[in-house]
Amino acid sequence: MSIYFNTASCGLISEQSADTSVLLYEKFSQNASEASNDWQQRYYWSLKSQIASFIHCNINYIAFIPNMSYGINMIIQSLKGNEKILLYEKDFPSLNQPFENNHFNITYVKDTNDFEIQLEDIEILLKRNSIDIVAISQVQFKTGFNLDILQLSRLCKQYNTWLIIDGTQSLGALELNFDCNAPDVFIASNYKWMNAGYGTGILFMNDEFISQFPPVISGNHSSSLVQEHPDAPINLYEPGHINMHGLAILETELKRKKEISIEKIEQHNLELTHYFLENIKELPLGLVGNYNMENRSSIVSIYNDKNLSSYLSQNGIVITDRFGLIRFSFHYYNTKDELDQLISILKD
Repeated sequence: MSIYFNTASCGLISEQSADTSVLLYEKFSQNASEASNDWQQRYYWSLKSQIASFIHCNINYIAFIPNMSYGINMIIQSLKGNEKILLYEKDFPSLNQPFENNHFNITYVKDTNDFEIQLEDIEILLKRNSIDIVAISQVQFKTGFNLDILQLSRLCKQYNTWLIIDGTQSLGALELNFDCNAPDVFIASNYKWMNAGYGTGILFMNDEFISQFPPVISGNHSSSLVQEHPDAPINLYEPGHINMHGLAILETELKRKKEISIEKIEQHNLELTHYFLENIKELPLGLVGNYNMENRSSIVSIYNDKNLSSYLSQNGIVITDRFGLIRFSFHYYNTKDELDQLISILKD
């Protein structure tokens, strides 16, 4: 029996979500056109409204996209190409590479201790290099560093800089409130902490950004939406058919998270993280970052010993072994008992 500490790689789908997906495809096997029309009429706008409520924003700022990579690449096509961009040098490649491959003028902010990204360092670069756009992950995929995007949003507004956030490692794990001091753009895939499987993502974009950088893609689906809802041009980012199967799973998982409450999920995840850190302090493990909870998410990484990853795998512990790091990630379905088993294995 394995213990799953790998949500940062891919979140577990509930049995209820699996049943939802099977039921939808059963309907498609009997009368596909009716099933398609029925789902869109009953769930499309309802799900958008639920997502807007989940992150506390206007529904007109929300679009469904296939994944974060799609979203950032489509946004880049709307830029002029001469913008000065600030990236974190070790951020997720799918965020950095589109800017690099399109030959933008890029400045990189560095970390300290392989972990901390200092807002003071970002501010220095904003002033020195007259940065136009900051693009950065809220939670770092390698280390779990949790950037204070509220403070970063304020900082970017102070310097008239646009802010794009990759929220793939935070959406579904941390409470988000975009009612005020939100980033200009927030993009996230749903297959990790939202536990909604592959093929769907969320795009949030405010009016100011979309007015400055209007979408340059379109299709029959998006054109029809914008004609019906001219006050929501973000729908242009939905040019083709939507992934009803993936969105049906997302709708089920979103209801589940609302029943538990995202506040309790975040609290639970961070309590597990704190418990884990406290109990490995005396072990000869190379922790990335400090043992306190400052700027922590529920992702914890240690430097990989040659045999440790294999030993954990042999003992049924599912983690990620990547970039010379062993990464643990704790979500709402993990328990203290599971952590005790992990800690016992590490002590052995």
